[in-house]
Amino acid sequence: LLGNGSNTLFSDAGFGGAVICLTGLNSRFSMQAQPDGSTKVLAPAGMMLSALCNTAQKESLAGLEFAFGIPGTVGGAVYMNAGAYGGEIKDVLTAVTFLDENLHLQTLPVQELQLGYRTSIFERCSWCILEAEFTLHPGDAQEIRTAMQEYMRRRKEKLYSDFNLSQLNKERRTEILRHIDYLTDRLALELDADGQRLLKELIFYMI
Repeated sequence: LLGNGSNTLFSDAGFGGAVICLTGLNSRFSMQAQPDGSTKVLAPAGMMLSALCNTAQKESLAGLEFAFGIPGTVGGAVYMNAGAYGGEIKDVLTAVTFLDENLHLQTLPVQELQLGYRTSIFERCSWCILEAEFTLHPGDAQEIRTAMQEYMRRRKEKLYSDFNLSQLNKERRTEILRHIDYLTDRLALELDADGQRLLKELIFYMI
C-alpha cells in the first residue's frame, strides 16, 4: 500500500509484487458542526495533508497548523502519527476507519490506535486506512494562516540550513562528495554555489 510516497525509495531492481496507490481515495470529505462548537472533519486517506490544513484554515478551524508543510497524505500522517513543533496527529484525531486483514470495514477511536511517537497500531497490523475523523475548534482564519506560514518558514529554514562537512569523519565526507560528483556528472547539472549547497544537503539527508 502506497500513499503519496513522500518517504519511500524504490530499488532500481523494481518491486516484486503489486503496489496499490491510495491517493485516489480523496473524494469523501465532509465537515459537520458539533453541539459543543467544535467541527467534526472526515478526511479520506488519499487527501494531501497540506490540502486538509488549507481547508481547515479557510473554514477558520484551528488545530492542524503544526501539520502544514508535512509531506504526504492524511493516511500516511495517521499511520506514523506525524507531528512537528509540539503538535501530533493524535492531538486532533478522534477515530479512523479502515479495512482489516479480512477485508472487513472497521472504525476504532483514537484511544485504541496505540498512537505514540511516530508510530501507531497500523504499523503492526495489515490494515488499510480509508478515512480519518478529526475534531477541530473555531479560530481566527488570519491567525491560523500566520501560524501555518511561521511553521513553514521554520521548516524551510531548518531544511536549507548550512551544515559543516568538517564535522564529519573522513569516510563520511568522502562518501558525500562521491555522491555529489556522481549526481552532477550523471544529471549534467551546472550548479552555482547555492545549488551545490542544496545538493550537498539533499545527499546529506539521504545517506
